[in-house]
Amino acid sequence: MELNVLVIDDSAYARVALRGMMETMDGFSATVSTAVDGLDGYRQAIKREPDLIMLDLEMPEMDGFTFLRLIRGSSVPVIVVSGTGSEDSASKALELGASAYIEKPSLSTPDRLFSIKGEISEKVNAIRFPASSERKGRFKASDIYIGAPEAVIIGASTGGPRAVTSLIKTLPAGLPSVFVVSMHMPPWLTVPFAERLDAQSLLPVKVARDGTAVEKGEVLVAPGGHHISFLRTGGRVVSRLKPAEPADLYSPSIDLAFSSGALVWGGRLVGAVMTGMGEDGSKGIVNIKENGGVVLAEARESAVVYSMPEAAMATGMVDRVLSSRDMGEWIARRSGRGSIKLA
Repeated sequence: MELNVLVIDDSAYARVALRGMMETMDGFSATVSTAVDGLDGYRQAIKREPDLIMLDLEMPEMDGFTFLRLIRGSSVPVIVVSGTGSEDSASKALELGASAYIEKPSLSTPDRLFSIKGEISEKVNAIRFPASSERKGRFKASDIYIGAPEAVIIGASTGGPRAVTSLIKTLPAGLPSVFVVSMHMPPWLTVPFAERLDAQSLLPVKVARDGTAVEKGEVLVAPGGHHISFLRTGGRVVSRLKPAEPADLYSPSIDLAFSSGALVWGGRLVGAVMTGMGEDGSKGIVNIKENGGVVLAEARESAVVYSMPEAAMATGMVDRVLSSRDMGEWIARRSGRGSIKLA
């Protein structure tokens, strides 16, 4: 059996080692190409139409989880070889369609990587590959864009003022995105918070108003006591505000902001779940992922209350876990690069 294999890993040593192992396996012959991250791997997959993919999970530009989401439905077997070593990572990768998960040994002693050759051989030989004539055309160029988002919606609750300020302060002026803050707060606190944030930010900050157009390069703060949603009309996006009901558990609703934004901005939306009590945002991020967007969650070490980020992580839909400051820097780098079409 002859296999066209694609190895996706940001470690140069791992790429060389895995390539060497695949080319010297018993039971099949392999032609191996390599990619340095998920974005490069997606392009290579479209170009080379591999029969098998070896995939790392933790990579810059695009991680393995995002790559797995993009190739859903391709029917190409993927063996994850990753050093994350957690049951959650393995379970998530398998749920996203990976055929097998192999824990990668530490590269601090590079020769140890070759200890998994037998396990790789076992997994590959257990896969039922279709006939070569049935393996073509399984990858199609995608219209999804990775790069500058049109919108970033930030959800926060307890501990939110400091976390959101830390994020927004890292953003340079002139970014091609609108930033929306949906944070649980009483109505009387909205204006003072927006004013303090405006004084510390290089981006203009204002309280959102019903029916006004959202503009790139600005920060909108949803007013306390109101839910914010979005509507595309006449070639522009406007914000819509609705008074919260007494029975509403959270106000403003992060779930509503995420779900509405996902319908308007699709794959050009980033949703960020930050510190807070409860589970608000965990339903909305499912809508973001279903529409091709990117989801960030605040890391435990910087979150005052980890309940909301933890609930988001439990969905298996989070693409990056970052501290509040690192989250701002990641968004700034992504926003400053412009769009990258995957095809």
